[in-house]
Amino acid sequence: MATTTQLIPIKEILADENFNCRGRITFADVQDLATDMHERGQLQACTVVPISDNAKYKYKLIAGFRRFKAATSLEWADLECKVNENLRDELSQRFLNLGENVQRSELNIVQEARALGFIFAFGLTEDAIKDRINKTRGWVQLRKMVYNLPEDIYPDIESGVISQTNIRELYTVLRNEGKEKLYENVRWIKDERAKGRTKASIKVKLEKEEAAKQPKVRTITEINMMQDRIVEMTGKFDDPMSKVLAWVSGRIPAEDCEAAIKEYCDLHGYPYVAS
Repeated sequence: MATTTQLIPIKEILADENFNCRGRITFADVQDLATDMHERGQLQACTVVPISDNAKYKYKLIAGFRRFKAATSLEWADLECKVNENLRDELSQRFLNLGENVQRSELNIVQEARALGFIFAFGLTEDAIKDRINKTRGWVQLRKMVYNLPEDIYPDIESGVISQTNIRELYTVLRNEGKEKLYENVRWIKDERAKGRTKASIKVKLEKEEAAKQPKVRTITEINMMQDRIVEMTGKFDDPMSKVLAWVSGRIPAEDCEAAIKEYCDLHGYPYVAS
């Protein structure tokens, strides 16, 4: 069957936001497009398929949701559309909807993952999907990982706080260690980003944790930081442990450290022998 282009009354077109991979589109989202269409007209036709099981609509919108919304805001009566008689099955319709938006780079990675979620439900392999949308298998795999991550971290993915490297790492954590560990790592990533650290990967986190476990000669800065932590935890500047660290870092003389050792022994009932 041939594809024809014709003017179709907007009131006869079903524009299902749940079908569109972009999700809900507001009038504010298409303000610039509406201005352009008002000045230059509709430069590209939308794509629709005929429907016969709906009493209100004669056509279903498959591609061109932003153009449809802009035309609606302009109160146009008709919209130029390609009527595709071949797109009868939902899978083909979803591939066309996704493909148009992906090729124009109009979607973020979460929108792409959600759109692919409907396609994953049909049981297609990653190779079959990549060939239909002209992308690599790695591209499909990454979005499948996003689709399987908890939705409450999607805003952090969309904003870029969680990088593509993080997505792969978090997916591995989720599979191997569960949600609790995943959220622990998400919090760490967000804290690192807030501190301005760009290399906020779980691999770096694990390397730091492993390094912290290894015995080594500590720097003056590390010793002072440990002393500050003791003071923070105990609320005492003259705690014996704190004084010993102060001596190690060269902040107090040996006699003050010796006095701290004697104080500790007296406190815990240990015999004290002066050095």
